Amino acid sequence: ITAGGVTQGTGAHTGSVVFLIVNRTALQRTMSDDGYWKEIVESALINLSLEGKELIVPRTMRRSEWPIAPGDFFRQYVSANVPVIITGATSDWPAVAGKWTNDDLRERMGDTPITVDFTPSGSGDCILGDRFVIPEERQLTMAEFLDIFTRKDTERDGVPYIQQQNGSFVTEYSPLWGDVPLE
Repeated sequence: ITAGGVTQGTGAHTGSVVFLIVNRTALQRTMSDDGYWKEIVESALINLSLEGKELIVPRTMRRSEWPIAPGDFFRQYVSANVPVIITGATSDWPAVAGKWTNDDLRERMGDTPITVDFTPSGSGDCILGDRFVIPEERQLTMAEFLDIFTRKDTERDGVPYIQQQNGSFVTEYSPLWGDVPLE
């Protein structure tokens, strides 16, 4: 029996993954032991149940209009581990107002190297079947990414997407900074 957890990230980007691997024969054997292992198994199952409840997303999402005071945001959503949709925060950004077209990105960033993630089905950093899928990361130029992304044939070797969880906008997309306030 193996039970454990992994925590990644910091602040609002912290996530936990809990795992429990049980061998049926070993479980039956340990349950008949002196009670020591039974307590460990029961404790692991209780912890798994509690961690699992933290991962459940509610059926309805709370909404908050921009701007929201940092203290209120932390108290109402981050510390309470409650998801929220913040509306109106990006409505005046040039990036959202239709400026970022494929032609615009190719002109301003065509030769810029970026990190592109590829997965077989488009699902990455998630559980798919009985496996946790991690995307393959490749370094391409923006022009190469756009060529692959806009290709209409089925010759792609996976689904490409440009999404990083570690602030890649600041490190890889400097030509676009003027279109998005970096506050």
